[in-house]
Amino acid sequence: MEKTAYIHDHTDGVEEPGLSGSDVTPEIIDTKWVDDFEDVRHLYDQAPTGITLGLIGSTLLAWWMMDSVPDFIIYPWLAFIALTCITHLFVIKQFRQSGKHIGIENNWVTYNAFLFSMLGLAWGIGYLFFFPYVDGSHQIFLYYAAGILAIGMLPVLSAVLSGYLIFISSVALPLVVVLAMSDANHVVFGVSCIIGSYIILVIIARNYQYSLKNSYALASSVSRKAREIYEDNEITRFDNLKLKKEAENFRRESMRIVNEKEQALKTLQSINEGVITTDSIGKINYINPVAEIYLGWDKREVLGKRIDSVFRTVEEKTRKKLVMPVEKCLNNTGAVNSNGKSILVRRDGVEYAIEYTLTPITDRQSNAIGTVLVFRDVTEKRELEHNLNWQASHDQLTGLINRSEFDRRLQKIINADNDDANEHALCIIDLDNLKIINDSCGHVAGDELLKKIGASLKNKSRDTDTIARIGGDEFGIILYGCTLSKAGLIAEIFREQIEKTGFSWDGRSYDITASLGVIPLDSNYGELSDVLRAADAACFTAKDKGKNQVSLLEQGQKLINRDRSQIQWVEKIRDCLNRQSFELHIQEIRPLDDLNEVVICENLLRVNDENGLILPSQYMPSLERYHMMPEIDRWVVKASLELLAYGKATMDKYKVVTINLSEQSVSNEKFTDYLKNLFDEYETERDRICFDIPEACLYRHAERTGEFIRKIRNMDCKVAIDNFSSGLESFRILKPLNIDYVKFDGRISYPYSDKSLEYTILESINHISHLIGAQTVAKFISGEENLEALYEIGVDYAQGFVLSRPRPLK
Repeated sequence: MEKTAYIHDHTDGVEEPGLSGSDVTPEIIDTKWVDDFEDVRHLYDQAPTGITLGLIGSTLLAWWMMDSVPDFIIYPWLAFIALTCITHLFVIKQFRQSGKHIGIENNWVTYNAFLFSMLGLAWGIGYLFFFPYVDGSHQIFLYYAAGILAIGMLPVLSAVLSGYLIFISSVALPLVVVLAMSDANHVVFGVSCIIGSYIILVIIARNYQYSLKNSYALASSVSRKAREIYEDNEITRFDNLKLKKEAENFRRESMRIVNEKEQALKTLQSINEGVITTDSIGKINYINPVAEIYLGWDKREVLGKRIDSVFRTVEEKTRKKLVMPVEKCLNNTGAVNSNGKSILVRRDGVEYAIEYTLTPITDRQSNAIGTVLVFRDVTEKRELEHNLNWQASHDQLTGLINRSEFDRRLQKIINADNDDANEHALCIIDLDNLKIINDSCGHVAGDELLKKIGASLKNKSRDTDTIARIGGDEFGIILYGCTLSKAGLIAEIFREQIEKTGFSWDGRSYDITASLGVIPLDSNYGELSDVLRAADAACFTAKDKGKNQVSLLEQGQKLINRDRSQIQWVEKIRDCLNRQSFELHIQEIRPLDDLNEVVICENLLRVNDENGLILPSQYMPSLERYHMMPEIDRWVVKASLELLAYGKATMDKYKVVTINLSEQSVSNEKFTDYLKNLFDEYETERDRICFDIPEACLYRHAERTGEFIRKIRNMDCKVAIDNFSSGLESFRILKPLNIDYVKFDGRISYPYSDKSLEYTILESINHISHLIGAQTVAKFISGEENLEALYEIGVDYAQGFVLSRPRPLK
């Protein structure tokens, strides 16, 4: 008989192909079958019958012997048999709970034989006690009862011959002993009958066991064959199911690939970018409708052509022809992006500014088998970049370069190693009476005058000179390759030209004059701020002489005048700090949209002395030179937090309070620690506080400014960029910094109608500010007509005397 059994999971609901779920597979378990297991199982199946037979027979025998045998013998004997039967029933229960289908041990045979031998022994020993008390007829009955029990146990125990032998020996042996000890005449005959019966029962039991084993073997063989047939059927069925499922999956995968291909084609045809695919040698095998439009070629005409013959590009500035890097893309198996400024020349000569990406197409073995070119039209974007670049370096009112570009060029001269053969000079021009024209005629007239002065200076300057508008009424000129004496002569020409410039407004004529300061650009200046302060000092000297003058500032005179003036201011401000004689003023910043209920105020620092209020423009340059600005800023921040913490009645109407910070404070690493300590000291709503950071910090301390802004944001405060006037480069720096407000520089000329250049420029800056998530504030608004134009542009807030004048806070 084989020792292997197969046990299957007969699942009625087998999963059909196309249904989700895991494959159904037969579970095959290798097990060891014991040949004698069926004998043991038969023993335990028949054991309850034998137990019942023995218990009933013992009870009837005890009842029949009750009158002849004393109670002290019959009751213990019956109790012993009952206890043996109960124990036997318990063993049967344990057998059935022990996983009898596998791993049966011979101990179960021993348990069964032992308990039945106890039953037989109880009968045999009982006869030893019963015989003395019964007569001959009862004794014969006892023999017959023992024989009936032995015959009754034959089918119960003969499956295991040894167990049956033990049982009948336990019954027969005491009977032989009892018979041998008696004095009857039929002893020999009785013993012979018992022994003969014993032998006959053994032979019958052996034949019975042989018949059972043959039956078991036949049943096992039939069962095994049936199992094998069933297993073959099951394996075949599961194989069929698997094949059906694989076929269904293959059908679905094929449909998915077809659908994806159709979807991809539809996508390529509907996107706004041009798409061209090529083979491994650069020949076109697909082009989408957008690419057809931009190339001016029909799809049927370009298939099979090399991409260079259709996709013609040149460099924007040099007009040099560019070659598509198909080979480079295929060899490096990596994407290739357009370099520089690429221009696509259409078939009919129309040009587009484009950006493209060329990516290799690979097979499953990562071998390049073609390329895909994706390009997009960036003409509008590039024009906007050109405009923003121009705006970033030019003054919008006069068309001259602005302060940022002027400072950059001036810094380049300072950083260079100048020698005597390459001298340069700086001229600062301050209009003497622009304020009179602004006050009497309005800022529109002042703007027209500035345009006229700018055009006049540009007309009189050399081609090599740099002319810039560096302030509201200030112009700067870098005179290259020019000694101080020659620069003085050129400055005199500028002065005369300005004086000759006539200006009329509303039928009235005005005299225009300017004060000019000239300094040499030599190695005596280590910093840009030193150069500008020296030039300002020369310009102030010209004003002190009576205006409409040119002042040449020599080295010694420059240092003495500058230091004397600046030290006086530093001493005065230091005294104000000690006496706490500063004042805080606030000016409202109002929303231009009536639906916006957020009103902002700006805290302004004012110094009060015996002559009245001193404006910051008079003392700030001195404080910056001697690095006193962080002290001033600390005072302003602390006073503002005290006001928010304890002056709620005054500040409740303002949702945001802005506080100006200097460039020195932003670049000071310890300043943020000071702010954190203040916030810990004063319980204020931090999200109401907004710190104004000068735009210049973005260029001079870009990394430090970014870190400063991130720390401020972590304190839950808002951030604004103040005096914004540059453009594209500033926006590139601002984009990742999460700025809340962009405040336009007061030097920006605000528009009066949508037909002006100023309107378009300001609209672009405002739009980009909104794109980076910042709201916009227009400062120094002087007229109602400006408010209407700013509202149309979409500026969020306005600040100026026409809306609210600064007022003091206590």
